[in-house]
Amino acid sequence: MSSLLQENDNLRSTVELLNVRLSSINEILSIQEKELMKFQSKFTKDAGNKQDGLLTKWREKVFALLVQLKSQEIIHEKEERKERAQVKHLMKEWRNPSKK
Repeated sequence: MSSLLQENDNLRSTVELLNVRLSSINEILSIQEKELMKFQSKFTKDAGNKQDGLLTKWREKVFALLVQLKSQEIIHEKEERKERAQVKHLMKEWRNPSKK
């Protein structure tokens, strides 16, 4: 039980760190996008707005795909752990059938 609580604490701290990294990356991207808009506005008037919209949509799509991929990886890892625990349990039952 204590190992599960420790694992839970470790996972919570990992989630907190990942949230900090995510918010930092989002802040960096917003700063970059502002600077890019300033730079582009100096050279193009109408074409810049279309490019900015396209760049923003591309970034959003890439982000959504990365989140989806990471979610699938997490689900896969969780299912693997569950299956390993089930196999371990079945092996114990098989080795000691009289303890039912």
